[in-house]
Amino acid sequence: MTLPIADGPVPKHEQLRSLLESRIAAEFSPGDPLPGERALEDEYGVSRITVRRAIGDLVAAGRLRRVRGKGTFVAPAPLVSRLHLASFSDEMRAQRVEASSRILLCERTAPPEEVA
Repeated sequence: MTLPIADGPVPKHEQLRSLLESRIAAEFSPGDPLPGERALEDEYGVSRITVRRAIGDLVAAGRLRRVRGKGTFVAPAPLVSRLHLASFSDEMRAQRVEASSRILLCERTAPPEEVA
């Protein structure tokens, strides 16, 4: 049995959230079910409201996901996109190159009939 969470300056639900986060990282894989609320209450010596708040915080942070009627599961790791879109001017400025443009031709023409 794990030692109960102590009273102190840090709220119990935050202590439990931190412990669960560490436990998830060490013992669980994405998709694994988390123990039930009652089991966590008994294991950590806290109330159901404390367990629900800690789990709710982890769900909000994207570490867990709830499935109605089935339980709470470890969420898959978030996708990290390394795609960075920037304008041509921004890219040139980042490379310390001065981008410029000049007009080569300016004239009026009639639009094609399918457009007009």
